[in-house]
Amino acid sequence: MMGGRTITKPWLSLVLAVMMVASAGGLLLGSADTADASLSVTPVVQSLSDGASWWYTSMAIDPQDHVHVCYSDGEDLHYANDAGGTLSSLTLEGAHGAGVDCSLAVDGQGRAHISYTDNTDVDLRYATNAGGSWSYEIVDSSGEVGRDSRIVVDDQGVAHIGYIGSGLRYAERSGGEWNVVTLDPDGEDIHAMVLDSRGRAYILYSDGSSHRYAAMTDSGWSLETVVDRSLIPGGSMVLDAQDRVHFTLVNANYDLLYANESTGFWNAQRVATSVKADSPRIAGDDDGRAHIIYTDGQRSSLMYATNLGGSWSSHVIEPQDEGRSVYSGAVVVDSQGAAHALYLMGSPSTNDLVVRYASFTPDVHTVPSAPQELTAVPGNNQAEVSWSAPLSDGGSPITGYLLYWREGAEGVDSSVFVNVTSYLRTGLLTGREYYCKVAAINDEGVGPNTSAILITVAGGTPYPSAPRGLSAAYSDGTVVLTWSAPTYGENITGYRVYRGTTSSMEHLATVNGTTAEDRDLQAGMTYYYNVNAENESGAGEVSETVSVTVPSSTLDDIIAFLGSTGGAVLIAGLAVASIGTAWYVLGRRRAR
Repeated sequence: MMGGRTITKPWLSLVLAVMMVASAGGLLLGSADTADASLSVTPVVQSLSDGASWWYTSMAIDPQDHVHVCYSDGEDLHYANDAGGTLSSLTLEGAHGAGVDCSLAVDGQGRAHISYTDNTDVDLRYATNAGGSWSYEIVDSSGEVGRDSRIVVDDQGVAHIGYIGSGLRYAERSGGEWNVVTLDPDGEDIHAMVLDSRGRAYILYSDGSSHRYAAMTDSGWSLETVVDRSLIPGGSMVLDAQDRVHFTLVNANYDLLYANESTGFWNAQRVATSVKADSPRIAGDDDGRAHIIYTDGQRSSLMYATNLGGSWSSHVIEPQDEGRSVYSGAVVVDSQGAAHALYLMGSPSTNDLVVRYASFTPDVHTVPSAPQELTAVPGNNQAEVSWSAPLSDGGSPITGYLLYWREGAEGVDSSVFVNVTSYLRTGLLTGREYYCKVAAINDEGVGPNTSAILITVAGGTPYPSAPRGLSAAYSDGTVVLTWSAPTYGENITGYRVYRGTTSSMEHLATVNGTTAEDRDLQAGMTYYYNVNAENESGAGEVSETVSVTVPSSTLDDIIAFLGSTGGAVLIAGLAVASIGTAWYVLGRRRAR
């Protein structure tokens, strides 16, 4: 039974949404993850075939990480696997009429299943070695059928084939027989076919004017029109082992875009530009990272793109050779993270196009993981902290550590760099609480820090914290300082007052209370003050610094007043008191 608008999986809505918005020119291009990382690729490349005008190719990987490949030049169907260590090919002699549009899948036992078109009778055929030796069957012989076939195999070893033959058709092998149904009489090309963990098939395909998908449901098949075909030249999708969809498309500007369920329906990521429309092929690994091969439209090189390192990076697998073109074919990823690419290289016009295979393990360099086993041993006004190296160095040697300190839960972090796994912090205040954490560094940057540990400094009476609320006011030739007692600290014996005209402060006076006066001032000068408390352990933390500017008119007013008396007051003052006493009155009297 066919339906019109049934969407059976959330990720199918993703495919629909991304393609629709991209075609309208309104796609929001999101950024990939921003983790600091670098990645290098060194492929091992081998040729699998002689030259021909064209090759049809497909590739799959089995649960034992063996690579399986099929390829055909329209005359002979070839199969290869690397169970013996390297890819070894054989020609399937029983494949009648060669293997145009061949597609390959493997089951849980590592057996191969191949769908292909008989180039002589134009039938859809099926080849498998599931029985131990190769056997061949006709799937559909009702006219010219079998073009653009895609095959998948479920957990029971049942083969499912989507193909073109007077429209989009679907075949399932059940009980030794092939059941065939036409899904869409207007279907013309198949872009991808996937099978979820429940054994349900999904086909991304095109008719003459639009991209569409067909979804298997409990009640049959549901068809959905996605977008105008002219607006989105190409697309591909794959499900990983956790049924997570990875989806690529090339938009009208030939940008390669990527989306998955976690990026959101409307937030695809731009992977590359100037991409050949029908070239992207995608695979997903067990960690949900994407691996894409495509052909660079400007350089005609085979490229590999991945977000394995946390952000997208592209790498050349096969550069363009003079007069030779590159055509992408397939990509798979094994359980160890190695990528395998199948592609064509050469010139169709000179019959030297060959099937090429490249394998490589991306070498990812990231920041280190967090250090381990952070501990602290507090002492008198000090604490020694130590830790062990992180489990992962990120692929690069550890070059040092950043140690973060904070006094109290609300304090501000300060940091110090060390190149060993221990550090002695001195000058800590007795009885205070400090928090410490550490992060490792390599060439990629600073990694995540450990959880913070609490350190309480040992000793006798705690040093006082900073006096609170220091203020300064100028009046009648005197600066009056006031403050409040510190929050922490016992048995305060006095307060030390400091003054300066720059950032350099000098001791001015020691007082018993929470006020002090300064009269040793010069007109027009700015003075800075701070204060700390003392107890039997010593001087505590210094308060915040405040400043006062003495008005420039103060001394002028005094001189003007003295001048108005004709000097009588000045002479009388000197006659009554010594010069030292007179200066003390007009100038400085230290607070005590």
